[in-house]
Amino acid sequence: MMLNFHLQNVRVSSWPDAVAFLNRVRTRRLDMRRVVHPANACSPEESWHSAAKAFADLRTVRQLEFPRASASAICLVAGAVPRDRLQELGANSLAPREVELAPIAALSSAAGSLSSLRLRGAAGKLKIAGGLAPLTGLASSLTKLVRTKLK
Repeated sequence: MMLNFHLQNVRVSSWPDAVAFLNRVRTRRLDMRRVVHPANACSPEESWHSAAKAFADLRTVRQLEFPRASASAICLVAGAVPRDRLQELGANSLAPREVELAPIAALSSAAGSLSSLRLRGAAGKLKIAGGLAPLTGLASSLTKLVRTKLK
């Protein structure tokens, strides 16, 4: 059993095979902060779309850590994880620095089991378009809103 799995300097060429492996070794925490996107992918966004399709089959992962990615890519991938499984979501390098919180809040409230949310902009501070109002619906389930620096 591998509770923590780090994709540091790992090039994932087949997300379905990676998910099958993660399920087989019963990984609880998946750290994708240093994942290398395959050279044959047209863009990182295309790679995230492929990951999202495969992540629907994740059975054991409870915590996801994302690399520098757009908020839409994070919502796409994390949204594919079965709703009752995801407990912690971390994105310490959101790009662009100005994000809309509504999709993240919708993902969080739909997940139901999400208890920890860590968001941070690529340059350290995160500018929230539309204010913090979308996060008010998460007050009942969210126990941690960690390391979020707002501008």
